Amino acid sequence: MVAGPRSRRDFSTPREWQTSPDRKWSQLEEDERASAMAKRGEAATDEGLTARRRARREWWAANGDKARTRISTWRARSGPGAAAAADGGDDRDDGDDPYGAPSARPAAGAVMEKVIEVDGAWHDQAALGRAAGQARTDFFAEVSFAQAGASEPLVRALASLGVDAPSHVQALGYKRVLHGQDCLLADRTGSGKTLAYLAPIVQRIHEQEALRGVTGEPGAPLAIVLAPTSELATQALQTARSLARGGVPFRSAVITGDHPWRTQREALGAGLELLVSTPGRLASHLEAGTLALGAVQTIVVDEVDVLLEDEDFQPVWKALREGVPRGASFVFVTATLPKPTEDALRAAFPGLKLAKGPGLHMAVPGVRHVLVECAGASADVALREKLGALDASLAQAQARRTLVFCNSIDDCRAVENHLQRKERRREAYRVLAYHAALTPQRRRAHLQEFVDGGSAEHLVLVATDRASRGIDFSCAEHVVLFDFPRRGDEWLRRVGRVGRGARGGGLVTSLVLPYQAMRARKMLHKTLGQERLWIG
Repeated sequence: MVAGPRSRRDFSTPREWQTSPDRKWSQLEEDERASAMAKRGEAATDEGLTARRRARREWWAANGDKARTRISTWRARSGPGAAAAADGGDDRDDGDDPYGAPSARPAAGAVMEKVIEVDGAWHDQAALGRAAGQARTDFFAEVSFAQAGASEPLVRALASLGVDAPSHVQALGYKRVLHGQDCLLADRTGSGKTLAYLAPIVQRIHEQEALRGVTGEPGAPLAIVLAPTSELATQALQTARSLARGGVPFRSAVITGDHPWRTQREALGAGLELLVSTPGRLASHLEAGTLALGAVQTIVVDEVDVLLEDEDFQPVWKALREGVPRGASFVFVTATLPKPTEDALRAAFPGLKLAKGPGLHMAVPGVRHVLVECAGASADVALREKLGALDASLAQAQARRTLVFCNSIDDCRAVENHLQRKERRREAYRVLAYHAALTPQRRRAHLQEFVDGGSAEHLVLVATDRASRGIDFSCAEHVVLFDFPRRGDEWLRRVGRVGRGARGGGLVTSLVLPYQAMRARKMLHKTLGQERLWIG
């Protein structure tokens, strides 16, 4: 039975809630200690406790063994004046008790639509319906592609892809990439970063061939794009070939561990202008002598924050920096820019030009967010609560394409097994998996089916963060964070799988445990209020 919203008592913000986030986390830890003491039958001492903390301990003593699920629905307000729509607008916690009734004051830039207590049953009141996508007005820059630096052939090629106006990052970075400057392209997911570097690189290749007859020699490409995964590399190649079909022909190939060595060697030997690769396979071809760096003019490092954290990338990175000709340019691309990554790039490339889009480290406007708090007396009970919440969110959203993110392969398999049992009973949808435990062939097949649709109307792709690294899921309507991300940059990448491009729209459902609830709320309050999330 679903109870109505709890009584809206006026929670004035106590002094201890007006302090630092560390103090807020200590209150959560205090609650967890109280819960553990209640389970052991120990009495809590009242010495030094505020009345509010005493009330919390009493609540845990009475209700700590009862699993509970709570839903909060938030919708971002985009555009001017969003922050002013809320009462107050500061960045502190708004007095929302993680274990009690919510305060009436909404967060800056967001509107709390409904808070519902759920006890074992789910109803349509849960407000988990699919959000209707509306075209975003903040996606495009105020200049045309021609004004940004694109030639007439490139403008026509982009138009053949349905891209008539540049996004912010495309406009900011076009001339810098075209003129061979070291630059960093950073903007939120779905902002068009792949075209932001590919279009000017292709224009440069096309112009050099037309003016001076410069083309790629056997084993010596003019431009190299590095991507962390074979799926992202393949996607970049497909985008490049789409441009070529639009009237700016050039030769390109992809080399990854998913494709036969012989085929790759033959493609390199035939000569090409653009090469897309993963770091490991690039290193293998350099060692084998089937690839040379002597003609390279531009190197693109996509998802640079991910690659720089990978120790296996360091030897490849060193070989590239030492092997390319003097004057070759480096282009770095990312959807999240941790400060250590930016500092390292600035130190290595003192003249680095930055093209940061206005949406960097902010949630996509127009995407609806639902926060579901799941609690239980044990890990098994909490897992059952999360699986029940997952079932309910899928049933209510009725999205044709849903991405479910987990933190580990084991959790992926648990979710897969649960959903596949429903699939075998023909209750729901087709379930696909996407993680490192699968063979490359199965991953590729599942990804292709999810994107293309196949014969099933409703598809669910259960994935690890491998699916959040740059892959364009423009078909996705619903993202479920079955496990809440460990870091802020992971959260931004996952939720960025919906609401991509200018169309916007979509739904994100986050399933959180009690100790994660406050952090989740703070992230929603900040990013939905169109503030930047700090990525350390």
